[in-house]
Amino acid sequence: MRPSIENPPQVDSLSEGGGPMVTVAKLAKVLLGESPKTDRKPRQREFTKAATLGKFREHAEIYPDRPADEDAPREEVEGLHTSTQHSAAIGWRSEGIRDIWEQVERRIGSVAIVQGMMLIRVLLVVVGICHWNACLFWIIGCEDSIVTDFLPTALKKEFDSMPHWTTIPRTKGLEEPWAWWNKPMFEQYIFCFYWTLGVMRTMPAEVTPVNLVERIFVLCFMFFALSAFAVSVASLTQAYFKISERGRSFNDEMFAIRMHLHKLKVEEHSQRKIKEYLHHKFTRRRIMAKEANLLKELPPVLQHEIDFAKNLQHLQHLSCMNHLSQSIKKQICLGVTSMDMLAGQIIATSGNEADCAWVICSGSVQVKDAEGSRSLVATEGEPLIFDEKCLLGQAAVESLQTVTTTSTCELLKIEKSKFHEVADQEMKPQDAEDRSAQGPQGIEVQAPTDREHTPHAAAGATAAISAG
Repeated sequence: MRPSIENPPQVDSLSEGGGPMVTVAKLAKVLLGESPKTDRKPRQREFTKAATLGKFREHAEIYPDRPADEDAPREEVEGLHTSTQHSAAIGWRSEGIRDIWEQVERRIGSVAIVQGMMLIRVLLVVVGICHWNACLFWIIGCEDSIVTDFLPTALKKEFDSMPHWTTIPRTKGLEEPWAWWNKPMFEQYIFCFYWTLGVMRTMPAEVTPVNLVERIFVLCFMFFALSAFAVSVASLTQAYFKISERGRSFNDEMFAIRMHLHKLKVEEHSQRKIKEYLHHKFTRRRIMAKEANLLKELPPVLQHEIDFAKNLQHLQHLSCMNHLSQSIKKQICLGVTSMDMLAGQIIATSGNEADCAWVICSGSVQVKDAEGSRSLVATEGEPLIFDEKCLLGQAAVESLQTVTTTSTCELLKIEKSKFHEVADQEMKPQDAEDRSAQGPQGIEVQAPTDREHTPHAAAGATAAISAG
């Protein structure tokens, strides 16, 4: 007979009105270990949801004044509690594993290596299947094993009387008859592993099942191996092609571009610029990037966060950004202009007034100054910076170099007026704070003069002499 939940021992102290009848909510609080002083709303919401899912009966809603069904078993409530804890534990573990894997992906930072790890994971799954089936196949083929120890005596004798693939004598050429039972353990394991991998593709001829139990086992495994091997091959193929999927797709589309330009009879130098520009955008992940489609779906606030992080990794190399706060840096990063320039365009001219600073994120330029001409290349993490001095003050600054692009370049343009408009927002409160901190010491006081030469002092002295 199932126990009744009418009068559980801990409920009387929690029931506000006393009496033998208690609600499901009060009983649930006792079983979940909730004290009377704790907040009841989270627990009520939890059990309301459980009632909605059908875990309780339809009338077991969260109302303090409504009695519960007297026939409702305690096991039902305890089962809900246990299943809830188990589900929460599984959720926490899966989230922890997912977080660990995301950290590994960030550390690696390479799609090819990540997909290579996927390949290894699929191979390890295949190895695991082969290992466990090899062990089971050997156990099924042995006369005496851990399985036969649990069989009844009559059934064990019948099983021992059957032929087994491990004990059948075998011959090879002029060798003496031998059986797999007499081979070394390592050789036995390697053969079972090899035989299992062969069954996943076809049926090896070296060993065949010789009794009904072995045939049933092999038949069941072949049904499983058919699907497992198909899924494994598909996963391996997918992981392999993902390693170079983006580059292969780009080459296919570039082939179509080349054929189209040839059909239109575009000039050779223009074709070269078009192909170089498209390759530049592909390298900078501006086209044919899987993350681009999802990033477009973000709201403007989150898109600004991404733009800020993207520009900051280049603008942080500016010396004038070091003393600024994070909020000011964010405004400056969102106010810069990102652009692409083809080869042969002039960025700065020596002797002209510099009204903006340039940060070259990628590409190569030719620089001419008093020291001569030289070529520079911007690399990832080390951008090229020109005319930064115009950002250090309001005074006019001339460009000291003539900079010309020699390849397609990605640049960030920081206008001088916009930079100071934002940066001065931080400088003005700082100046006011400095002046308030100085106090009276910052006020220039005129030095006191001699009393004999002051008119008021002379009048006072005359009145004192007359009174005396």
